[in-house]
Amino acid sequence: MAKDAGTTMIHFATDDLAPEDRFEHWREVRGRSLFGVTIELAPERRPSFRGTFRAQIVGGAVATDMRASAYRVNRTESDIAKIAGDSLCIGLQVKGSGTLDTGKDRIHAVRDGDMTINHSDLPYWGTPGGHDNFHYKMLKIPLSDTLTLGRPAHDLLAARYFDSSAFARPFRALFNALSVGHSLLVDPAQDVAHIARLAMVARGRLAA
Repeated sequence: MAKDAGTTMIHFATDDLAPEDRFEHWREVRGRSLFGVTIELAPERRPSFRGTFRAQIVGGAVATDMRASAYRVNRTESDIAKIAGDSLCIGLQVKGSGTLDTGKDRIHAVRDGDMTINHSDLPYWGTPGGHDNFHYKMLKIPLSDTLTLGRPAHDLLAARYFDSSAFARPFRALFNALSVGHSLLVDPAQDVAHIARLAMVARGRLAA
């Protein structure tokens, strides 16, 4: 793991670990302890597992970039009880299609390039499709009434965001800029507030 004090960045890769230890370390240290999720992979596929992870603070939000061998991931009630975040999560599935199950027969197909919006502390089950690996980016934004203009977000189950609205291009442009970091941003904190409110508009919680 490396931490760059100049950009408040954390970087981790499994390449320095023995192949037989890589998935177990990723599951326990990265998955359970850092992300608050439970991940699973068939035993016969674990020796070939590889993963890289980057995180940086941008305007008070956490921007993460993850690339890894495909695996099943769950955010269970037990996971949430151990690590709660009270944050708005905006995700981009760059590569690695699959299904997203939020319970009660709410199952979404997630394809390459799809974005999702959800509250951090609600359960979900993710199952990979036919890809051997995935690339995923997420912006995790701590919530406040000021940020959401007083509208609730705690009940936002994970769901796909569809690029059919008038603000689709600025929404993705802001996400891409925040994912890169401070170098492209004049006022990162304001940009984080803007994308959070656009996400609330996309989920019907704020008027455009």
